[in-house]
Amino acid sequence: NAVKMQVYCVLIAQLLMVVIRKKAATKKSFANMITVIRLHLTSYVGLMEFIKDTYKAWRKKHNASSLAFSP
Repeated sequence: NAVKMQVYCVLIAQLLMVVIRKKAATKKSFANMITVIRLHLTSYVGLMEFIKDTYKAWRKKHNASSLAFSP
């Protein structure tokens, strides 16, 4: 049962990533998308914006957070 559950979880995760990739209309590889999302799970960045242009979304988030903490 545990193995079947793990297989189902992986299939669901892969299906979600395919849907996100299609919706974001990006040319990024599946492995790159998974890595980027895995590394930034705790970041408050919009997912679609982040997938479409990772660097732009990260800079926007980073600049906004640095402005919020400046005296």
